[in-house]
Amino acid sequence: MEATGRTALYICCSVLFILTEVNSELIHIPSLVHHGIEGEPLRLPVETRFPLDKVEIQGTWSHTRPSGTRVTLVTFTKEATITDMMYRSHLHFSEPNISLEILELNQEDEGDYHLNLNIEFHNKTGLVIKEERTVHVTVDVPVSRPVIGKSPSYAVVEDKSNVTWTCSVKEGTKVVFQWLRDDIPLGPSDRYHFSQDNLHCLSVL
Repeated sequence: MEATGRTALYICCSVLFILTEVNSELIHIPSLVHHGIEGEPLRLPVETRFPLDKVEIQGTWSHTRPSGTRVTLVTFTKEATITDMMYRSHLHFSEPNISLEILELNQEDEGDYHLNLNIEFHNKTGLVIKEERTVHVTVDVPVSRPVIGKSPSYAVVEDKSNVTWTCSVKEGTKVVFQWLRDDIPLGPSDRYHFSQDNLHCLSVL
């Protein structure tokens, strides 16, 4: 009876060890969403959680634009790296942690970046573990100095006349307009009417 109990305990522990080993995360990406700024660099860091000297690896980084176009940027093993010739001056691939850096962001860099990695441990020849991650990147353009316009343009406006104010920017993404008077935000009222995008404010004097 005692021998049977020990056998059951050994089998249970063995199964637990196998499940823990299979479910362990071999790579970790701290953030799966990055908001970059046009003209600045952006690094997509990857943390490897396995000893590089005890494995063989094979992988790719690819990029899918919002339009759906997909291109393979980098193909790599432990011994060699091949970067698409069109992107050699635009990307930096970090070894051995397989991170990817975009040197100078532009609008074409928006989209999803896919990491596909095959790992084979030396002591488990023939067993290839596949790891896949997707990182989403947005690229924002800094907002330029806003320009305020007024119609009618003359300085003095008669009582009970309407004045239309217009705000615009030459550059910038995800711009949100908010009108203020004496540093106090204005909302729709009998005196103030706003366009749907808040670009225009009609003031009833």
